Amino acid sequence: MIRLWIHALHFTELFLSSFVHLVYGFYIFSSAVAGDLSQTFNRRFLSPSPKVDNKQDFSTTTIPNPHTLPPIVLVHGIFGFGQGRLGGLSYFAGAEKKDDRVLVPDLGSLTSVHDRARELFYYLKGGRVDYGEEHSKAYGHSQFGRVYELGHYPEWDEDHPIHFVGHSAGAQVVRLLQQMLADKAFKGHENTTENWVISITSLSGVFNGTTRTYLDGMQPEDGRSMKPVCLLQLCRLGVIIYDWIDIPWLKAYYNFGFDHFNMSRKKMGIWGLLDCLKGNSGPFASGDWILPDLTIQGSIRLNSDLQTFPDTYYFNYVTKCTRKILGVTVPSSIFRIHPLFFIRVLQMSQWRHPSDVAPPYKGYRDEDWQDNDGALNTISMTHPRFPVEHPNRHVVDESDCKPLEPGIWYYKKKKKKLKFRTILKGIRVQEKRPQLEERCYLKTERELCVLLSEKMGPKALDYESINENVKKVQYAVRGELYLRASQLQKEGKKIIFTNVGNPHALGQKPLTFHRQVIALCQAPFLLDDPNVEQLFPPDAIARAKHYLSMIEGGLGAYSDSRGNPGVRKEVAEFIQRRDGYPSDPELIYLTDGASKGVMQILNTIIHGEGDGILVPVPQYPLYSATIALYGGSLVPYYLDESSNWGLDVNDLRQSVAQARSQGITVRAMVIINPGNPTGQCLSEANLREILNFCFQENLAVLGDEVYQQNIYQDERPFISSKKVMMDMGPPISKELQLVSFHTVSKGYLGECGQRGGYFEMTNIPPQTVDEIYKVASISLSPNVPAQVFMGLMVNPPKPGDISYEQYHRESKGILESLRRRARIMTDGFNSCKNVVCNFTEGAMYSFPQIKLPPKAIEAAKTAGKVADVFYCLKLLEATGISTVPGSGFGQKQGVFHLRTTILPPEEEMPAIMASFKKFNDEFMEQYA
Repeated sequence: MIRLWIHALHFTELFLSSFVHLVYGFYIFSSAVAGDLSQTFNRRFLSPSPKVDNKQDFSTTTIPNPHTLPPIVLVHGIFGFGQGRLGGLSYFAGAEKKDDRVLVPDLGSLTSVHDRARELFYYLKGGRVDYGEEHSKAYGHSQFGRVYELGHYPEWDEDHPIHFVGHSAGAQVVRLLQQMLADKAFKGHENTTENWVISITSLSGVFNGTTRTYLDGMQPEDGRSMKPVCLLQLCRLGVIIYDWIDIPWLKAYYNFGFDHFNMSRKKMGIWGLLDCLKGNSGPFASGDWILPDLTIQGSIRLNSDLQTFPDTYYFNYVTKCTRKILGVTVPSSIFRIHPLFFIRVLQMSQWRHPSDVAPPYKGYRDEDWQDNDGALNTISMTHPRFPVEHPNRHVVDESDCKPLEPGIWYYKKKKKKLKFRTILKGIRVQEKRPQLEERCYLKTERELCVLLSEKMGPKALDYESINENVKKVQYAVRGELYLRASQLQKEGKKIIFTNVGNPHALGQKPLTFHRQVIALCQAPFLLDDPNVEQLFPPDAIARAKHYLSMIEGGLGAYSDSRGNPGVRKEVAEFIQRRDGYPSDPELIYLTDGASKGVMQILNTIIHGEGDGILVPVPQYPLYSATIALYGGSLVPYYLDESSNWGLDVNDLRQSVAQARSQGITVRAMVIINPGNPTGQCLSEANLREILNFCFQENLAVLGDEVYQQNIYQDERPFISSKKVMMDMGPPISKELQLVSFHTVSKGYLGECGQRGGYFEMTNIPPQTVDEIYKVASISLSPNVPAQVFMGLMVNPPKPGDISYEQYHRESKGILESLRRRARIMTDGFNSCKNVVCNFTEGAMYSFPQIKLPPKAIEAAKTAGKVADVFYCLKLLEATGISTVPGSGFGQKQGVFHLRTTILPPEEEMPAIMASFKKFNDEFMEQYA
């Protein structure tokens, strides 16, 4: 009685499964036919007149010049179909419609993995399909199949490789194809290699077989033969009759791919049909069809001959529709799983290998095979496992793909099923074509070559890939405050940008003589104009001719990588006049602003984070940013605000000792004189102490002297580090290594946009100079017009020259105005509540200390801001004054500053300071 119940349940399950599959197959087929008939009827009888639609459908727009990218070949699985089959339906959700480099071959939907791999090769290369002489004889079918006259990618070779994407059984087809390429298995194509394949992406690929084959009717004993009564037997009978009838228009819609078995009525007749139905001939008798390849035993046999190649990238998407409840595997949902799959999801989740049959491999466990998606077992989809496990990596997040390596199967699990009905319905109504990601998480080449770039992890310039040193760089001068100020300016608010020492942007006028000369150099044809002497003074004309005579090819030609020799000679003469000591033009390099020179020298000095550079704090962020960029360590030495930002050599010793205790080799010291942002001028005595200290500690000296013309008091004039060093005599004057920097961006020129600068090297070994020259040569040439500006800065009009009076009047007027503005700003800050400011002795900045109340500091913490950033943002919002918080320059713990330039027009200065005072006093009262 029990046996009868078992048979009854078996036949009931067979009936339900068969009914569902037949209904679903009929639905798909009829949908395709109905869709095509509807389109034919509309074209023939309705013939709507064409309409112009200006709305572009970006979902079908092809990528520009797609032929520059490798093709993507999408290989369908069992019962699948390629482009041109089933009318307007698309197996891959319309991926082939996005551009002409996405290819969807139509392979035999039930033919063996071997036969499909051979068909795929000739589909791409062209020619008549050759299934192989030995294989064809062994399985009793014709050696040759359909003909592809041209091939869909005839140029395919190692220099023109392909991305392959295989769904279900299609994944094994692609793997076998790659192995055949490596084995040179195609007659007449002996140059094939595995490297014709860039990547293989599997979408629920059946690498290790599926227990569904046994539920559908394959024998668990051998994985080759079928049970006498099963779903596959019904399928077998239907396929044989379908092929035997051989109705051309019907097979044009769908073809199982067995034409090479010659099963049509014209070739085998009625007796051949009967013989085939009895199981004596044909693909089902020989075993040369897809299901034996999808059993666990068949997959093991196939995998025994397939390699994972070291230069190919492999990616898998793994799906499952099951979950565990109290240790029992069950379908994850009743309503969200398609009827075609639900019965099998349930059965596969409860799979038990027959106890009287030997397991398919050593170590087999039923529970390993219970998670599934209704078609395949999850264990089978991850990567090739049996008989030998291939290299693999489970991808949980993007970091698991970093760095991406070829020769490894990267697999990612998705708790979603493949919604075939939704997709096919959506494709039939093309306006509602779904995203391919909904079906198999595949991206097309328009989104960078099918999964490859996505699975290879971040690209070279993605944030997570870029140089970590770049991320460490901080440059407060153009930081949060500047960005907010720019946004407010776009919104219509008047902004006073005092964050950058940019004189011309704040109204400083260019010097007339310098602009006259550069204008003539930029437009030398003006020198030939008969009226040129009426437009330009004779000394400007003479100077322009002088520079043009030195610059071969004019301002549009490259110069020597060190800069024009004539201009470097002028710089050397300027230094000699200033310091009273000779200067060698060969040791002077012209640069695109002083900043480029500083970066070049720091790059030469710094080996890595073990190398330290002494930098004054507060400091100009150029140094902290560049040291971080080159991977060095900033070693701070603090200036004493209470003594007008003075420097105590004992503090230097302490900084060096502390750095050395941390394993840092201090290699150089930066001296900013006059100071930025602090504005102090170092005395000769202080410079002597510093240089003597550097000599004792074997430190190179980097003398940032770009503000040497910006001096606003008479008690402490600018003195260069070189002059003091030379005055000190040997051994310091002969051995201390010094690099000094200057620029056209500051002083009374203020030509920031011209980007002109220089550095002079003293006591630097010739071999090192050669290396610096080599690195400078990478950039070919510094800015040539800026070199002329540098020449004009160091060699301005002299007394007796026609332009001297005007030059002297303009330059003196600028410096005197800056001196007055420095005083106005200092006095203005000192009149404010809780603000203290040292007088700006030099440079072009004021650096007041803001004594913030505890409530303001607490409010800043609540807002997630540093306290001085919080204050400066409030100042910006209230007054439009854009400053830089002191934290951007470095400052002692618990002390807060801001930096502002003294460059706003003199006539506007009282109003600016009044606005600041009003804001500050209200702020202090608010947070008192």
